[in-house]
This record gives sequence, C-alpha cells and structure tokens, in this order.
Amino acid sequence: MAVLTEIVWASALKTTEGFTQLWPSVLCLISVSLSVFFLSITFKSLPMSKAYPIWVGFGGAGVLIYSILFFHESINMMQIIGISLIILGSAGLELFKSKPKGEEVELDQSIAVDKTNETVSE
Repeated sequence: MAVLTEIVWASALKTTEGFTQLWPSVLCLISVSLSVFFLSITFKSLPMSKAYPIWVGFGGAGVLIYSILFFHESINMMQIIGISLIILGSAGLELFKSKPKGEEVELDQSIAVDKTNETVSE
C-alpha cells in the first residue's frame, strides 16, 4: 500500500500545477500522507535500511510506468536499464539479506554445544 499510494501522490503532483489545482492537490496531499503512514507500518516488520529503499525503488518504477502510459512520456534503453537496476537493487536488499549478528552467534554456540555433547557421549 505504501508503494501504491506513493505512485498516486507522485503522479497527482504533476497535475497540481504547483498546487494551484484544488482536487489534484487534495489527492496528492492525502495520498502522500497515506504513503508515509503505510511506510511507517512497514518499519515494524522491516528495517528502515530495507523498507525505505524498496519504497523508493518500486515507487519510482511505478511512477515511470504510469508516466509512460498516461502522460505519454518517452523512455530509452538506458532509462529502462537504470530503472531495472533500481528495482533489482531494492529487491536485492531483502533477497540477499545477511543474518543478524545475534543469530550467527547463537548458531555458532549451538554447534559448539553439539560437538561437546557428541564428544562426551562417545
């Protein structure tokens, strides 16, 4: 929801004409508030270092697609590669995450305990 509402506010921002148009401005302000609210909820389950770049990356890609489809903006191959790298980088933050230090320590300790128990039982 955070990404979808980001796409809405960023797209509506173009139509506000510097916040001189009432309804696009209202839509923009409501959707930016909702977007930040939903993003704050994701911080409960994801670290900020991952949630924020994902929000920005996928939101940016969504705005790019929206602007091509509805504002007939042009795009070239280098821009496609660039936005693809942003999406891959944003997704990669979660896909290739490292284990927290606490988990690594616990794992190492459990292995040491298991080896000690095996040696004692032999």
